[in-house]
Amino acid sequence: MYHVQFRMKQSGVQNLIYLVESHGDNTHTSLPLETLNQATINTQVVDKFTVKTTSSHRDSMHYLSIMTRLLTAAYCNKTIIGCHRDSLPDCHIRDDIVSLMTFSEFNNASSKTKVHLI
Repeated sequence: MYHVQFRMKQSGVQNLIYLVESHGDNTHTSLPLETLNQATINTQVVDKFTVKTTSSHRDSMHYLSIMTRLLTAAYCNKTIIGCHRDSLPDCHIRDDIVSLMTFSEFNNASSKTKVHLI
């Protein structure tokens, strides 16, 4: 969980949402339910992520579908400008022109670092 959070924070994306799908009584995971719950709370409080907990795959897909529609509606009539992460200006969803990080830079910033053996 920590490594994913670290990469997400390094990506430069604002308003990060961490989706946690419930496993019921936790019989299919290797960690105690209390440990998973504490990690979820830490993600919200310490790392300042919005945490969305769902009860099933179906609930997760429903949430993602709604978020996709909301984002599509919010950005469909906007001019989007690709910028480097270091030069991203503050912008708000109400602005007509929105600067976002280019996909290649986002991908590089949020990907796992690879160790090269010599």
